[in-house]
Amino acid sequence: MMFPRLYLARNLLCDNGVLVASIGEHEVDNLKRLFIDVFGEENLNSISTRGDLRIEASASSNSPSPISKPGTPPRPKT
Repeated sequence: MMFPRLYLARNLLCDNGVLVASIGEHEVDNLKRLFIDVFGEENLNSISTRGDLRIEASASSNSPSPISKPGTPPRPKT
């Protein structure tokens, strides 16, 4: 159920956009795998914890290799 939503979010994000998710600690590995599948491992910037129960993960296109949307060639690095 999360994959289609993250995929849509990826297509709606601008090139320097950031996506932040807040989940329980029992779902961290699943969310990390989804973020990597949708955004690519090079775009997974950080996973941090707050308190005992809340985990935050963020993906950004500010990394050196931009997110390429399906059907579009990757942009050259500047």
